[in-house]
Amino acid sequence: MNGMNPRNEAMQELAAFQAAYSAVDYESAFEHIARALEKEPAVVWHEIVREHGAAFHIAFGSDDYFSPRNDDDRAGRRRHDRMAALLDRLHGRCPEMILVPPTTTEESVQHHRELRQACIDDGSPYFLFISQEKSGTTAFGNIIPSGFGLPCVTYGTPASTVIPAWARDCARGGGTYVTHMRPHPENVATLRSSGLDRAIVHTRDPRQIYLSALHHVELYKEEVPALAARGYFSLDFADKARFQLAMFDHVVAWIDGWVRAGEQGGLAIEFTCYEDFVLNRDATVERLLAFYGGDMKRFRAEHAFATHENVDYHFRRGEIDEWRCAFDKSLIAELNARMPSAWFDRFPWEP
Repeated sequence: MNGMNPRNEAMQELAAFQAAYSAVDYESAFEHIARALEKEPAVVWHEIVREHGAAFHIAFGSDDYFSPRNDDDRAGRRRHDRMAALLDRLHGRCPEMILVPPTTTEESVQHHRELRQACIDDGSPYFLFISQEKSGTTAFGNIIPSGFGLPCVTYGTPASTVIPAWARDCARGGGTYVTHMRPHPENVATLRSSGLDRAIVHTRDPRQIYLSALHHVELYKEEVPALAARGYFSLDFADKARFQLAMFDHVVAWIDGWVRAGEQGGLAIEFTCYEDFVLNRDATVERLLAFYGGDMKRFRAEHAFATHENVDYHFRRGEIDEWRCAFDKSLIAELNARMPSAWFDRFPWEP
């Protein structure tokens, strides 16, 4: 790569990362992405957030979209810990890497920088929206950020890890980053200690999440090369649903982890559900606004509920109980048995 400028070298390393990930060679993927980040922290991190979030999460966080961090996988844990340490260290060298503007133009970067400072100056809190996959994340997670004009300021990776230096920076306010963050004890402890101690945790009926996730995997096969290597895509739907039951357990564990985090204290959590928005959107939005606590003079409803043609909302059908028709009775009974019975009272879900 001699003779190239650092940005071009970083982009080549990023491309090599994606190739290694597709080949399920996570060790090589780590080496490539680490070199890319060292060369151009901000540029590469912004590309990861925009284009490589799923690959980054699976290579350094979990085995699939819904798995918790596997601390028993020693090689995976080493990759994770080295990546977390690298990202934490790079913040000292390039603190603005956590500001992720919509585009990479210098004008966009400068506007994002000024917007964050303006939001800090006017007292806008950081909006911590932690959403479970396949629960309407893009649409519902954008209500507060778009309505208040908050810039994207990342406090951690897309789903697996809260980065301490980043979280402390974000606690100054004036930003948001919608994630699928895992309720790993280290993440919960870092949020508390950093001052990011108020969070909206958004979820959905686990059975509907599971159905949506099965369809999502079909649409984005290139994101899960490990499944393809195991012959998963040759199975019929019923067999796929049973093949992936561990994923359903991870869906349940994610919700349970955040429920427990809220019960432990030190972290104020407001739970919202996809079904809340479908059945009573206005009341749910009012609850979101009250919990966030921003200056309502700055809130613009026309921006909060706008949609954009170039955004992939991962929207499929939007039903709340399609799973009743899609799964057979024996599978439904098994899924119900894997969910805590108390949830049928706490959340708007029925057996």
